[in-house]
Amino acid sequence: MKIKRIGFCAKASSQKAKRKAKELAREVQKDGYEVFLDSLNFKKNKKFKTLDLNEMGKEVDLVVVLGGDGTLLSVSRACTSKTLIFGINMGTLGFLTPNPSKNCLKLLKEILKGNFKIDERINLKVKIKDKEFDVLNDVVIAKAALARIIEIKIEIDGKFLTRLRADGLILSTPTGSTAYNLSANGPIVSPKDKNIILTPICPHNLTYRPLILPDDVEIKLQLLTENEKVFLTLDGQEGFRIEPKEEITVKKSDKKTLLIVPKDYDFFDVLRKKLSWGVM
Repeated sequence: MKIKRIGFCAKASSQKAKRKAKELAREVQKDGYEVFLDSLNFKKNKKFKTLDLNEMGKEVDLVVVLGGDGTLLSVSRACTSKTLIFGINMGTLGFLTPNPSKNCLKLLKEILKGNFKIDERINLKVKIKDKEFDVLNDVVIAKAALARIIEIKIEIDGKFLTRLRADGLILSTPTGSTAYNLSANGPIVSPKDKNIILTPICPHNLTYRPLILPDDVEIKLQLLTENEKVFLTLDGQEGFRIEPKEEITVKKSDKKTLLIVPKDYDFFDVLRKKLSWGVM
């Protein structure tokens, strides 16, 4: 794929990320690329054009994201299955943005020469009522802070699995396995694996354990609890209240997220460094 049009998005609360975005945009613009900045964080001027994030995700070949995993998740929601995403870490942990900011110009120049590989990630399709959403990381059903334990009926491919009594439930992709799922003692799954992970949040029955499913199943969830505030959260970016007896369907989406990484990128190397495994 030949890259001609490049968009730059920065973490909204980081002036450092915004400055770095402009710096990179100037450099690649000198090389003849058409450059855009996201209109949420940058004002239109004579040097750079701006695009709304939803427009950018459809109009450019490559989106360069400067921030943390949350910034990349918000950008990925606006991108198509053909848009390349390059994440530069200017946040904290950065599993989705593993590329360091200190040599990001050099990395970007190498990518524009074609020296990269595509790290393809699956998305989940979430359907509730008449609305559908694509998520890269996870779908979370959880009680409000002062609510009591909730009960969720779970079916897989039309077959009853259980009535889970817990604080909530996480459904994650392999990409999301290092996010909320990991904090809830869920398993880490390689992004190359095609799975959906179900992880209970503080289950009432201590025999409940995370369940790893193939990605071709359809999962149906129904909230059985009444008179409690329960919320559905998508990638930590969007959320709304669920009503009693309301059904939620989750399955693999047709949409894919294309992360681009240097050719020497290794997931297990990133895992070891981010989680400080083997550090004395």
